[in-house]
Amino acid sequence: MKNIDIEKYPFELFVEENDGVSYFRVIYKDVPYAGGAGDTAEEAIALAKESLALILEDMLEQGETIPMPSIKRLEDDVSGRVTLRMPKSLHRRLIARSEEDGVSLNTTVVAAISEYLSLGN
Repeated sequence: MKNIDIEKYPFELFVEENDGVSYFRVIYKDVPYAGGAGDTAEEAIALAKESLALILEDMLEQGETIPMPSIKRLEDDVSGRVTLRMPKSLHRRLIARSEEDGVSLNTTVVAAISEYLSLGN
């Protein structure tokens, strides 16, 4: 696509539950209708990026103005705080794991995310 880096568009990743089944959903606030859903975070992100690319390409073809990414993720912009929603069942499991390990829930979540990221994701 012409000089548009879709990697610069921030997205939000949600874990949602429908009829007891959890799935991941991604939305782009900067581009209406762009997003995706999948069984894994990777699948949802990949589908959302594909959706974003197609929508931006269509906007270009239609002569519409392409919205710029709303924020740049610079080191100075990072606060270290995240608000996270998850299924209650996952929350219970995290609390139980924290208690087993004798650490705070925050420590358990940070460790889980760090381990996930170290797997090359």
